[in-house]
Amino acid sequence: MNAVKFHSWKHGYYPDNSGALDRLLDKIDSYGVHVQTHVGTAPISNPYVWAEYAKKHPHVRFVFTHIG
Repeated sequence: MNAVKFHSWKHGYYPDNSGALDRLLDKIDSYGVHVQTHVGTAPISNPYVWAEYAKKHPHVRFVFTHIG
């Protein structure tokens, strides 16, 4: 399986104010792999924030893990 995993809680960043994510997601789109995000630990890994990225990058396949 080829994918890129983002774990903002573990790596200590807030995805809602990380300007690099849009550029990274554009590059990931060019490779055609999916994105896995750990979204179960608020406030740093809130699923609503990642859903906004999914809307902005409709060709990138997202898998939201630990969403509950």
